[in-house]
Amino acid sequence: MVYSANKQRAPWQDRFHTPTSHDLLAQYPKAVAGLLDTARSSLSALSGVHERLAWQGIPWRWAFVYDAAKDARRPYAYLIPDVRTPILAMPISSDIVKEIPARRLTRHVREGLASARVVNGVHWVTWDITSKTQLEELLALARWTHQRIHQQN
Repeated sequence: MVYSANKQRAPWQDRFHTPTSHDLLAQYPKAVAGLLDTARSSLSALSGVHERLAWQGIPWRWAFVYDAAKDARRPYAYLIPDVRTPILAMPISSDIVKEIPARRLTRHVREGLASARVVNGVHWVTWDITSKTQLEELLALARWTHQRIHQQN
């Protein structure tokens, strides 16, 4: 087996070199990078939400992490710049999932909620971000869940 010391990993996959947001977005066509910019600015604009770039391990690797509060038990959302397609992940408590007005949601959003893994009362929901319309639907749900979380506290 031949090992090449010069082989470089994509910025998203290289655990030992912290990438910049520019490095992560440069791997996408302009339209997809624009979707990620929209998602980042919309999530960061939510009251009390702060963005940070953090290594999340495999399979998410480097991800934009959105913390809702300093004392929160887990981040509010994750934006994963996967080289195949960007992913939005949201850990949503079972209490809030029960309140979501499912009839108003599109099929894409409902299927994400239905297929979520549930761990200790938290639904780990993930969606591929493939279009502006889908992103707008996901951001609407993100705003709605953010509002519900603040009403509970």
